Amino acid sequence: MAVNGFILISAQAGKEHQVQNALAMVNSLTERYTIHETYDFLVIAPAADSSSLERFIADTIKPIPGVSSIKTILGIAVGPAASLKPEFTRCAISPSVDNITLIYDILFIL
Repeated sequence: MAVNGFILISAQAGKEHQVQNALAMVNSLTERYTIHETYDFLVIAPAADSSSLERFIADTIKPIPGVSSIKTILGIAVGPAASLKPEFTRCAISPSVDNITLIYDILFIL
């Protein structure tokens, strides 16, 4: 099943431009963003499956000099919104140092 990895990347202080330049050279990334919070960059990487995505991150993103941490969110396309039937919804509030993050998990039957 095809997946998208939404990869949040933190750079070491003073290494942001080096990491940004290295990410610009990774052709398989479909989108690249500079963000300003806990992480410095958000990139989107399509993959055939979660194992392929894990290998891509281990082989391509982690070795970039200046990368200090990575968080990956796995995204799977679910189709048109009209075809979705929510079966279960869970809401969790997770406190963090800077803010409160509201997280919703919805399982859909297609």
